[in-house]
Amino acid sequence: MRKLPELKGLMCPREAENVIYFSCDYDYFDRHGYALQQSINRTVGWIHVHCHIINEGNIDHTILKRLNEQFKFTYTYEDVDKQFYVDLPKNKHMMDEGINIFKTGDLDYIARRTYLASVRFIRMAEIFTNPQQRILQIDCDSILRTGFHLKDFAEITSEVSIMPKPKEPEIFIASALSPGLGHKGLEWRKLFARQLHKGFEKGCYWFIDQHVLRQVMKDWKNLGNTYGEIPYEWNSWGIKKHNIFSTGKGNKKDGLKFKQAQLRWLPQHWYDKVVVEIRNTDT
Repeated sequence: MRKLPELKGLMCPREAENVIYFSCDYDYFDRHGYALQQSINRTVGWIHVHCHIINEGNIDHTILKRLNEQFKFTYTYEDVDKQFYVDLPKNKHMMDEGINIFKTGDLDYIARRTYLASVRFIRMAEIFTNPQQRILQIDCDSILRTGFHLKDFAEITSEVSIMPKPKEPEIFIASALSPGLGHKGLEWRKLFARQLHKGFEKGCYWFIDQHVLRQVMKDWKNLGNTYGEIPYEWNSWGIKKHNIFSTGKGNKKDGLKFKQAQLRWLPQHWYDKVVVEIRNTDT
């Protein structure tokens, strides 16, 4: 993979002690990220929210800067164009899953979706250089369901922590992870970024981030390190009882319960559309 685009925008303040981090393109921020930011900043006053945006030419700095002025919110961004995705090396032998999921043979489109899903982990090492920041990375299409206490947040962010998939603990879910504190935390986020970047250089494919994460955790353990586990209720797939965040994994974001959970936090233009969608579902 060629050199990454320049990192621009408003960096997360080093003095921000507790941070929730997510990444997306701007369309996805408009539809999901805005609601996630609102649900966090309006519910948990001591948390800082940072979003990294992949700008494909439609970013609205007016909205983002207003959020920065009103809340504990910052954003970075990078500018990309269609040629960037065309130029990404592609592992054609590993593309079948992406072709089946997205129902297209357009490898540039699959490369785009792969980059959008993965770049958050590469950028994490650049954006967060303070070893004393507690960071929880979550999916952009998540929503906060209930408030939480600092001691609980500290418990899952003090060391490198990942979320095992229920009933398949050997698989790690990227919906929630923490790079941890201290020099070990810095070391881990650099290791993940480096390994993922190498993976892209060899050729990207859908789920490369999941596969690299699994290998990184294996390497981390083989180096004599330990890591913690984030309980599933911190960001479960879909709406579950007693969960803190819910993520709209796959088509779960199109479900009635997820839309209802998002509704109060949406920008007005999406609120109006989703209200109609909910009414049509009810009828």
